[in-house]
Amino acid sequence: MLTNGRSPLKRTFFSSRICCCFLFPVLFPFAFTQTKTVVYTPTGEIFQNPERGFYQAEETGMVRGQITPYQKLDLERLRTIRQSHALVFRYFGLKQWRTADLPDSILRNIHSDFTAIRNAGLKCIPRFTYSANIGEPDALLSIILRHIDQLKPILRANKDVIAVMQAGFIGAWGEWHSSTNGNDSPQNMRTILNKVLEALPSERMVQVRAPRYKQQIFSLPFDSTAAIAPAQAFTGIPIARVGHHNDCFLADANDMGTYWRDNRIDTALAKAYLRLDNRFVPMGGETCQASVFALCPNAVREMGRLRWSFLNDGYDEEVISGFITGGCMDEMKRKLGYRFALLNSEFTIAVKRSGKFNFRMRLTNSGWASPFNPRDVELMVRNNRDGKVYVARLPVDPRFWQAGDTVEVNATVGIPVAMPAGAYSVLLNLPDPEPSLHFRPAYSIRFANQNTWEQNTGYNSLLDSIAIDATTSSDPYNGTLWFQPLSSNQPPNEQPTHFALAQNYPNPFNGSTTIPFSISLPGQIELSIFDLLGKKVSTLVSGVMLESAFPYSAQFDGSQVASGVYISRLRARPVNGSSIDDFFAFRKMILLK
Repeated sequence: MLTNGRSPLKRTFFSSRICCCFLFPVLFPFAFTQTKTVVYTPTGEIFQNPERGFYQAEETGMVRGQITPYQKLDLERLRTIRQSHALVFRYFGLKQWRTADLPDSILRNIHSDFTAIRNAGLKCIPRFTYSANIGEPDALLSIILRHIDQLKPILRANKDVIAVMQAGFIGAWGEWHSSTNGNDSPQNMRTILNKVLEALPSERMVQVRAPRYKQQIFSLPFDSTAAIAPAQAFTGIPIARVGHHNDCFLADANDMGTYWRDNRIDTALAKAYLRLDNRFVPMGGETCQASVFALCPNAVREMGRLRWSFLNDGYDEEVISGFITGGCMDEMKRKLGYRFALLNSEFTIAVKRSGKFNFRMRLTNSGWASPFNPRDVELMVRNNRDGKVYVARLPVDPRFWQAGDTVEVNATVGIPVAMPAGAYSVLLNLPDPEPSLHFRPAYSIRFANQNTWEQNTGYNSLLDSIAIDATTSSDPYNGTLWFQPLSSNQPPNEQPTHFALAQNYPNPFNGSTTIPFSISLPGQIELSIFDLLGKKVSTLVSGVMLESAFPYSAQFDGSQVASGVYISRLRARPVNGSSIDDFFAFRKMILLK
């Protein structure tokens, strides 16, 4: 990636045949032949998109002054929530286990909650805490670290439906203040945050309650120079994985102490920092009391200024009611997070096999933020006769499509020799890259245009077709990006597989590593390790295993083999008379000594 010298936020992406330009007007226009331009109509419709918008909060174990039984999420209730929300906030209250390990039954309940969230088509913002009020005790540091270790396999197995995790664990409500065990000291906060970051897969981020916590932990200055630089964004380094949540947004001039540091409050400096840092990390939270600062004009201004992606619509009730009566609720529903709208596209209308398909698209982001998790961008063509889809994944990262940007995407894609002649509709798909969600329309991004969204596929129609025609005149394609037939073990609208193999951790590893896998149907299971020559190195699991709401795991000891790349393979055969074929899954592991 190259950073254009005129602006750190305006990037130009190049490959030998593809460029995605964030500069407008265009510096390198395509020379198209036999092309057509389509202009798109924006819509003001309010609709849900993944990982953004108002969220619904669901709690367990969070009754003040009481220890209550664990209450699992109800799937039907979650499905009702999904009709109006894409996000659910899950408060996991752990009061009962402040001084002991989390029992297996509770770990299974937590895993079951994530499964229900996935089945409902939602994503989750989880937070774990021991305290539901100021003065209620949290846990000792040693207990917290042990609990995070216990939760690690669950977090990793369910990363697909974790939008972002809030740091939690410390003090009242897990908000990193009022700890009864000294966990809100800088050293303990650093230890706990690092432990949470290590427990989560590197693709997922963590939010902390106030900007000073991130600045203290990473020894950053208390000003805008502390913000993540574009070159650091989405690299997986710790500083680039820590965002912000504000749970007293708009409560007063400094959001109830959110902008306090070093015995002083400097709201202007803190907000200048957040505005820049939140280009590349998520910002969200809730309000906590009504004030003149929560009136619509200021609320809208501050959400846009600080790049808010999500907000609790159930608390504070008086503030949320004020957004409705003040007339700004609909604007918030549209603009929280990202909101992409197509402006126009231009593409080749006829091309022969082995020829070039030239494509150019312009879009805007009228939302207040941008996506913060990985997201695929797939250019598709679909045969108008038999419905077969061909896809080319573009080397484009929508996380850099910043609020207010006009973005241009250019691509040249090859037409395979085996692609049948005929008319093909042109489509754009922004699916979740996680295999468990990739083919589920509820997790694809919808554009804010009229007549483009296909609800049953999750695709955005570009409202025109191309012809694959052997008689047309087109230059031969010599690049590396070709349309490929869309293929998957899980077609759209099919139920998720009953077996899954997760990525080992740590990876790379030195010595031993943990390999998680999931079973929701009794099966004959074999988990084996192979080298790159196909030689079996070890069989870790072999035999019939029962279904479980909690992921299994196996340990691979690499001390007796050489450094290098190894493959874990899960083979599963249902044993309940099901006609499901044998399931195979593979993961690459790297052993470094």
